[in-house]
Amino acid sequence: MSRILRLVLVLLIAFWSANAGAASVAAPRCGIQSCHGLNVTCGPNQPQACTALYRIGDFCREFLHCAFVEGECRLITDERFQPCKDCVEECTQKAQGPAVLGCEGACRKELEYKFGPGPGTAADSRQELFGAIK
Repeated sequence: MSRILRLVLVLLIAFWSANAGAASVAAPRCGIQSCHGLNVTCGPNQPQACTALYRIGDFCREFLHCAFVEGECRLITDERFQPCKDCVEECTQKAQGPAVLGCEGACRKELEYKFGPGPGTAADSRQELFGAIK
């Protein structure tokens, strides 16, 4: 082997050895740690996959997210989350069977009436595209 080729090889090995540990250090994670339900916690253990089955109150989860605040993983809620959760919990206490879904639908309408369309809804998308309709 030529001297130049050996030198390049030595430099590559030295560079690889110095940077091998850097690639294996993962950045801290912060996310919702469950797929369904209204009792939400934030932390590093997000599920790898969730079922597609809808559970009562899952739509309320669109009004929250997890984020690092002052170095801590915290639950951040929109002003709509608590009224949504309260309404859905009342539905589960008062209604039975399919009536729970109807009650939950009423919660959605009540929230839209009070706060406007939720993020990511068709109405919200139309409002972004065309502005508020007066």
